Formats: sequence, structure tokens, C-alpha cells
Amino acid sequence: MSSKSEQVLVVQKVKAASIYKLLLLGLATSFIPLGVLFGVLAFFGADTVKWNKEPIHGVVALLAGPGISVFVALLFTAIVGTLTCFGLWLISRIRPISIRVVSHRANAMQAQPGIQPDGPASGGSTG
Repeated sequence: MSSKSEQVLVVQKVKAASIYKLLLLGLATSFIPLGVLFGVLAFFGADTVKWNKEPIHGVVALLAGPGISVFVALLFTAIVGTLTCFGLWLISRIRPISIRVVSHRANAMQAQPGIQPDGPASGGSTG
């Protein structure tokens, strides 16, 4: 049985690579299955996949559906990630950012070098 512990990290800056990675993982895991579903529906004749405003059907739709969803996920990641990085950069100029982290094990945060727990339970400051 694994125990989970929650810790609060107070950071001055969040790396852009972390923001882009989280957004890409979240968007890809939701858009790609949706693209597969639309591709399967288009394979059976539904007008769910379009290219140049023309519906695609058949085997081409099975490939185009996930392909288009990957492109959309990458595009959204680029746009939303850039805006998020800018917004967090502005906020970091005003005050530190608190991030609530739930580790898989009680000692998961201490097992990684360079990461120190920060919160009331560990004796650190929260503000």
C-alpha cells in the first residue's frame, strides 16, 4: 500500500519547459483519443473529419483524425503555453508561486536531489 503525502512548494519561477510539457501531455491525452473516435466515425460515413472544408471518409479518415488532433494539440500547447509562461512570469515579479504537490510515496520528494519539502509539516515557511 502506498501512502501519499501533500506538500506545498513555494517557487519564484516555473521553468517554461515544465509548463509546455504539462500542457502537451494533458492536451495530447485528451485530443488524440477524440481524434481516433472522429476518425472511426468518419470511416463509417459520418462527416466528423474535414480537410479544406471537405469531409474525409474511409481509411484516410482513420489516419487523418489522429493526425489532425496531434497538430491541434501542438498548436494549442504553443499558444496557451506561451501565454501561460508570460502570465506566470508577470506573477513571479509580484510574489512567489505556491504549488501543491502530491507525491506517490511519503519520501518521494526527499529522494530527489535538489528538491526540499517546504511547508508547515517540514518546518519550512509558507509565505
